[in-house]
Amino acid sequence: MDSMNKIGWLRLFFFLSLLLGVSEVIYAENAAAEEMIQLLQLSATYKANFHQVTYNSEGKLLQRSQGRVLIARPGGFRWEIISPNPQVLITDGKTLWIYNVDLSEATERALTPEAPVNPAILLSGTVSDLTRDFQISRLLSPTGTTFLLQPYSGEASFRWLQLHFESRQLVQMKVMNDLNELSIFNFNHVQTNIPLPSQWFRFTPPPDVDVLPSGV
Repeated sequence: MDSMNKIGWLRLFFFLSLLLGVSEVIYAENAAAEEMIQLLQLSATYKANFHQVTYNSEGKLLQRSQGRVLIARPGGFRWEIISPNPQVLITDGKTLWIYNVDLSEATERALTPEAPVNPAILLSGTVSDLTRDFQISRLLSPTGTTFLLQPYSGEASFRWLQLHFESRQLVQMKVMNDLNELSIFNFNHVQTNIPLPSQWFRFTPPPDVDVLPSGV
């Protein structure tokens, strides 16, 4: 589905919402949220490889990357970019570390309820986080199930996000940022509900790594 079709479906959803009335709209949103949450809760842990492509507002390719993601809900998240520029994001739900391998630099940030919503770590959050921070709706999809998440807060780091499930597993995520740049993450070799060591979600900077202030 291209960008124009996405906009078209959103307009259609809004139009149907007006026809159905406010009470039916609230029910539809709650039903979509409940369905998405049920799918996410099927996987207490999640491990996958990913390929990412990012396009600008004119559809020009800006970036490609690949890596792997590990999730242990609630709170545990590890995002490893293997190429082209190695980087690791690690959180235990309280602290987020961003480690730039080539630069030997790491940044430590506290995760608080007031912090801007970040799509990279929302998947490791709790059900209350999702329903509090997002308007959730279900999109028509030729295969699987797709959900649209739109942040209530204007301080979020993105305009909207889509999660696509097939065979009840998360296989794709799309994110549109404030610059109208579209990032598409395709997940493969997905494994769910397998043991993931807790140390994978903790980070201790190596002696030769500079720890930078969170504002850098």
